[in-house]
Amino acid sequence: MTDCHSVIIREANPFAGTQQTTRATMIKYPFPLREGVLAALDLPSDMTKREAKRLCAFIDSLGIEEQGQLNPGPPASSSGI
Repeated sequence: MTDCHSVIIREANPFAGTQQTTRATMIKYPFPLREGVLAALDLPSDMTKREAKRLCAFIDSLGIEEQGQLNPGPPASSSGI
Protein backbone atom coordinates (compact mmCIF):
# COMPACT_ATOMS: atom_id res chain seq x y z
CA MET A 1 0.00 0.00 0.00
CA THR A 2 1.38 3.42 -0.90
CA ASP A 3 0.37 6.80 0.43
CA CYS A 4 0.78 9.66 -2.06
CA HIS A 5 1.01 13.30 -1.12
CA SER A 6 2.59 16.41 -2.58
CA VAL A 7 5.50 18.21 -1.07
CA ILE A 8 7.18 21.44 -2.06
CA ILE A 9 10.89 20.96 -2.52
CA ARG A 10 13.29 23.88 -2.56
CA GLU A 11 16.32 23.08 -4.67
CA ALA A 12 19.39 25.25 -4.39
CA ASN A 13 21.15 25.93 -7.66
CA PRO A 14 24.81 26.66 -6.78
CA PHE A 15 25.47 28.10 -10.24
CA ALA A 16 22.59 30.58 -10.31
CA GLY A 17 22.75 31.59 -6.63
CA THR A 18 18.98 31.15 -6.35
CA GLN A 19 16.50 28.59 -5.11
CA GLN A 20 14.11 26.80 -7.42
CA THR A 21 10.76 25.62 -6.05
CA THR A 22 9.23 22.47 -7.47
CA ARG A 23 6.27 20.33 -6.48
CA ALA A 24 6.91 16.60 -6.21
CA THR A 25 4.46 13.81 -5.51
CA MET A 26 5.79 11.75 -2.64
CA ILE A 27 5.10 8.04 -2.27
CA LYS A 28 5.40 6.15 1.03
CA TYR A 29 7.14 2.80 0.54
CA PRO A 30 6.75 0.42 3.50
CA PHE A 31 9.74 -1.91 3.87
CA PRO A 32 9.80 -4.92 6.22
CA LEU A 33 13.32 -4.51 7.61
CA ARG A 34 13.27 -7.52 9.94
CA GLU A 35 10.74 -9.43 12.00
CA GLY A 36 8.63 -6.92 13.90
CA VAL A 37 10.20 -3.84 12.26
CA LEU A 38 8.53 -2.05 9.38
CA ALA A 39 10.47 0.91 7.98
CA ALA A 40 8.90 3.47 5.65
CA LEU A 41 10.52 5.65 3.01
CA ASP A 42 8.82 8.80 1.68
CA LEU A 43 10.33 9.31 -1.76
CA PRO A 44 9.46 11.48 -4.75
CA SER A 45 7.69 9.67 -7.56
CA ASP A 46 10.19 11.09 -10.04
CA MET A 47 13.36 10.10 -8.14
CA THR A 48 16.31 9.69 -10.50
CA LYS A 49 18.84 6.84 -10.52
CA ARG A 50 21.47 9.31 -9.29
CA GLU A 51 19.29 10.28 -6.33
CA ALA A 52 18.56 6.61 -5.59
CA LYS A 53 22.28 5.79 -5.55
CA ARG A 54 22.91 8.75 -3.24
CA LEU A 55 20.12 7.62 -0.90
CA CYS A 56 21.50 4.07 -0.96
CA ALA A 57 24.96 5.31 0.07
CA PHE A 58 23.40 7.34 2.90
CA ILE A 59 21.41 4.36 4.20
CA ASP A 60 24.52 2.17 3.96
CA SER A 61 26.39 4.65 6.17
CA LEU A 62 23.74 4.28 8.91
CA GLY A 63 24.15 0.55 9.40
CA ILE A 64 26.16 -0.99 12.22
CA GLU A 65 27.96 -4.32 12.09
CA GLU A 66 26.09 -7.28 13.54
CA GLN A 67 27.86 -9.21 16.32
CA GLY A 68 28.37 -12.25 14.08
CA GLN A 69 29.70 -10.05 11.26
CA LEU A 70 32.71 -8.59 13.08
CA ASN A 71 36.10 -9.51 11.63
CA PRO A 72 37.30 -12.41 13.82
CA GLY A 73 40.92 -12.17 12.63
CA PRO A 74 42.94 -14.91 10.96
CA PRO A 75 41.78 -18.53 11.38
CA ALA A 76 43.55 -20.63 14.03
CA SER A 77 46.20 -23.01 12.77
CA SER A 78 45.14 -26.66 12.73
CA SER A 79 48.72 -27.95 12.99
CA GLY A 80 48.85 -27.34 16.75
CA ILE A 81 51.71 -24.82 16.54
